[in-house]
Amino acid sequence: MKAIILAAGVGKRLGGAANLPKALLRFGSKTLLQRHIEILANAAVTDIAIVVGHGAEAVEEEVMRLRLPFPVRFLPNPRYREGSIVSL
Repeated sequence: MKAIILAAGVGKRLGGAANLPKALLRFGSKTLLQRHIEILANAAVTDIAIVVGHGAEAVEEEVMRLRLPFPVRFLPNPRYREGSIVSL
């Protein structure tokens, strides 16, 4: 199984949180990205690609912090401001 996580957007609708990538918002003790990756891993998905744009370095750092037992690929989208359809 393979999965693509779209995590490139600015998150304009979040108001003041736009400096932080939406995927790094915390709910309880986990980021949204961590929750998604854990759900995918529990479903036996170990081939994950993450489309990054806004805050790409922070998203990559979060994945490294998780110390996953499988590799995650990062796909940069320099046109992320044009919307999630461009990331897809």
